[in-house]
This record gives sequence, structure tokens and C-alpha cells, in this order.
Amino acid sequence: MRMIAKHLAHNLDVRSQIEVAAISIEKGRWKVLDASGNAFLGNSLILTPPVPQALALLKASNVPLEKSVQGELSRFSYNPCITVMAMLHGKSRIPSLGGIWFSGEPLAWVADNTQKGICSEAGAGSSITLHAGPAFSRAHWDDATQTAGFLLQRAAPWLGARVKHFQAHRWRFSQPTHIHNEPALKVHFPEQLVFAGDAFGGARVEGATLSGLAAGACV
Repeated sequence: MRMIAKHLAHNLDVRSQIEVAAISIEKGRWKVLDASGNAFLGNSLILTPPVPQALALLKASNVPLEKSVQGELSRFSYNPCITVMAMLHGKSRIPSLGGIWFSGEPLAWVADNTQKGICSEAGAGSSITLHAGPAFSRAHWDDATQTAGFLLQRAAPWLGARVKHFQAHRWRFSQPTHIHNEPALKVHFPEQLVFAGDAFGGARVEGATLSGLAAGACV
């Protein structure tokens, strides 16, 4: 997925791995300040983080929103997800499409990244990603690393090889449970601001893409 974005942004000035520290408005323009003190100015601002994080950033920056907008955005919620990424000593038993969708607990789905042509190591086996279900993830949020071994055991029939190494990741805002009825939300107070992301376009890559296109059209 990242390669598509990199291709589209080939001629753009993109800054990554930057922590936004504050947002403000100066002389009718948005000003974004990063943790290193660098400032970025623009006539419009698009926020695509999970909505609770976007609201927290605006609140910490003392940027007001109209009560109706604040109320609508406060309705957004997300399921958490414990993710396990593992490298196998050999090939997995996951079917040729590269994934199995369980839609349950404790496993939601498992994917073979190597079959998809990504995340391969020279001379290594399959690269696997496991997603736990939302209820299991919520219950084991504080012991995600210990839980990773249990999830790998549950997925063992589809792994087909010993685990070489693995790591666990806690994804707090994994899947939106409230989808906005429009692919983006544009507000004009205090200045032109657009909220977008998978909670607007739909909880899939396609939804996030459509939301991004809609956000771009807004500005």
C-alpha cells in the first residue's frame, strides 16, 4: 500500500516521521508546529488521524470547533487490535490468495505477506501477520507481548513452519465502529478544515482512499 502513495507523491514535498506538537491560526492561515520547532503554513488543513487523536490535538492546541461539529465527531469510536508479525523458518500453509479471514475471536485474520510480494528476508520463509479480534484485543491489551505466543499457537495449523522471530503491536484505533455518512467532513470555522480517513470513507483501504480523494477535492 505504501508504494502506491509514494508513487502518487513523487513530485510532492512530503515530510514523514514528524510529530506534530501544536496547531494554531495566524493571520487567517493554519500553522502546524512539529516537535523540533519547524513550522508549516497553509490555507487549509486536512486531518486524517483517528478522530479521537485529531480532536485531542485540536483541544491541546486550543483550536475551537462549533458545538455541532464537536458533537458529531465525538460519536466516533474504534475497536482495538493486537497485531503479531512473525517470520517463519519455512513456507506457510495459507492458501495461495495469501490470507484467511476468520471474522471471530481470538483470531480475526491471518495473512502471508511473502505471497503478496512484501516483507521477505533473503533465504527466509514466509512473513506472517495475525490480527486478533476486537474483544480478545480489548481483554488482553496490557499483556499484548505475552498474548502473541498464544495467538501464534492458535494459528499454528496455517503457519506450517516454526516461528523464527516475532513482535507484537498494539493498534488502539484499528477499525472504526462508526462510519460518517460522507467521505469527508469539511468545516469553515475557525478556518477551512477537513476531517478524513477510514471512519469517513469506510473501514477498508478503498474507503480511506475515497475519503482522501474527497478531502483533496474539498480544498
